[in-house]
Amino acid sequence: MKIFQFLLVILSFTIINSLSGQVAFNSSNKLEIKIEGTSTLHDWHMTSESGKCSASFTLDDSGKLVSLNSLKFTLQAESLKSGKGGMDKNAYKALDTKSHPDIKAELVKATITTTDGINYTINNTLNVTIAGTTLPVEFVTTAVKTGNTIKVKGEKEIDMTTFGVKPPKFMLGAVKTGKDITLYYEFTLNN
Repeated sequence: MKIFQFLLVILSFTIINSLSGQVAFNSSNKLEIKIEGTSTLHDWHMTSESGKCSASFTLDDSGKLVSLNSLKFTLQAESLKSGKGGMDKNAYKALDTKSHPDIKAELVKATITTTDGINYTINNTLNVTIAGTTLPVEFVTTAVKTGNTIKVKGEKEIDMTTFGVKPPKFMLGAVKTGKDITLYYEFTLNN
């Protein structure tokens, strides 16, 4: 019986010790999201400074990032603005924001590398949901960890038709947008 109790204590200590390295981080400031695209008339962009991101990292004893365990990101699609009301309306229609108001992403897997314990590269796959369609998308994100803060930044080209989004048309179809967009993101996570 004493051996069983001893093993139970060791197991509990191991579990508590392994969980103590997991640290939750949340975006506490504005997120900077920018989408750029093309059309037959001119290039365009939409931006948003809202959204929420939460993540859980495992840190080693010196505070270096070891692994990314979870990540959830949500952005209201109608928070994306171009500064042109007509363009915004067409974009929201293409994204079907009435039925699917949020753009979401959730971590599938990630690997973290660093050379100095401050600057990191995070190769990750996220399940991204746009206009009600969820697909895995690979991202390469740079991160800088200073104290309890992680600043993340990256960009990704996405073919919107893979999510079932038809590129919007304007002026009775005379102006057509391209199917590819480039997503730029930058925000800070704090624990």
